[in-house]
Amino acid sequence: MSVIDPYQHIVVEHQYSHIFTVTVRKATNVTKGAIGDMLDTPDPYVELFIPSAPDCRKRTKHFNNNVNPVWNETFEFILDPNQENILEVTLMDANYVMDETLGTSTFPISSLKLGEKKEVQLTFNDVTEMTLELSLEVCSSTDLRFSMALCDEEKKFRQQRKDNIMHSMKSFLGEEDSKNLTTSRDVPVIAVLGSGGGFRAMVGFAGVMKALYESGILDCATYIAGLSGSTWYMSTLYSHPDFPEKGPKEINQELMNSVSHNPLLLLTPQKVKRYIEALWNKKSSGQPVTFTDIFGMLIGETLIHNRMDTTLSNMKEKVSNAQCALPLFTCLHVKPDVSELMFADWVEFSPYEIGMAKYGTFMSPDLFGSKFFMGTVVKKYRENPLHFLMGVWGSAFSILFNRVLGVSNSQNKGPTMEEELENIRLKHLVSNDSSDSEDESQHPK
Repeated sequence: MSVIDPYQHIVVEHQYSHIFTVTVRKATNVTKGAIGDMLDTPDPYVELFIPSAPDCRKRTKHFNNNVNPVWNETFEFILDPNQENILEVTLMDANYVMDETLGTSTFPISSLKLGEKKEVQLTFNDVTEMTLELSLEVCSSTDLRFSMALCDEEKKFRQQRKDNIMHSMKSFLGEEDSKNLTTSRDVPVIAVLGSGGGFRAMVGFAGVMKALYESGILDCATYIAGLSGSTWYMSTLYSHPDFPEKGPKEINQELMNSVSHNPLLLLTPQKVKRYIEALWNKKSSGQPVTFTDIFGMLIGETLIHNRMDTTLSNMKEKVSNAQCALPLFTCLHVKPDVSELMFADWVEFSPYEIGMAKYGTFMSPDLFGSKFFMGTVVKKYRENPLHFLMGVWGSAFSILFNRVLGVSNSQNKGPTMEEELENIRLKHLVSNDSSDSEDESQHPK
């Protein structure tokens, strides 16, 4: 039987994409035909289309009543060099009811050499001439960081935090017990971990953080990490404008007042209207809207109702001088048609980066939710608010919600997590028994 090493590293060479730049210069003698020109003067614009590109369609502005338009507009496409990429150029006539196609021409991008700039003349209807300037380059820089190491910002934070912790530990331990702490290299890395479990975990973690803060142990911690309910408390704490000057004791009192409100107040007409407007704006920008958005809004309105616009990136100021521990938020990445026991990747969130340590892939928080292609952002959206991430971090709730609704791609209901876990345990026991039997048969008494 083959043995799989869970700690082995499989190095995959990153392949860079190509940047294809198109500058639409001008067109001459734009025509709708002899009869069409007698009825109306063209209002031309150009549409560029590359089927294999992620952001495949772009267009210029249109000119009213102009047969010799000059655009001088530049567009960029991110391309996969392994695919056959063809540029389709369509000359259009803008109308009030329906735009009219005046002609279409194609250009094989593979005919361009890397680093080459080329001026191309396209002909439409044997009369209209269009001038394009094309270039193709390698996209050597990506918007993702591929590494198993910490980012530079976190490395700098850790060094500053060690210096601060050394003074805190000497004060906490006393002169006699801290005599071995001579340099920052002697400072241990201490992390506080919070468990999941919804509001119950949040309330429990609030009490733990208060005790650690008042005892001085929290000043000796480098990281504070959590998932689900614990991340909700961490979000409330680190997004508070007066933290860390104001400690968990005062913030916990505000938290208690927030969770004590009638939950029906979250569904007043004014708030429902605000929810719908936010969802509509997100949908209009091209981003998907899911139940996580609604769930995150309800959690955010409950816990951070007066700072719904804050983001994960805003937390950088809380750790800019390593004055408090670095918060680490986690959730599970799962597949809709695969059990979370069979496939589940941990995703890490910090004010500096978001990514998966398993794949060594990280991005800055403001790029989370943007559209990527081969490591390059092709469509950047506004950074998701913190309350949306609070909905994402409540991954246990999402799994349970899907199970309650019976979401499944198969007609037959699959086994529950408890049943699958029991099956795996039984298989493991049977496998061990078989191995023991084989050993006994090979070594007779």
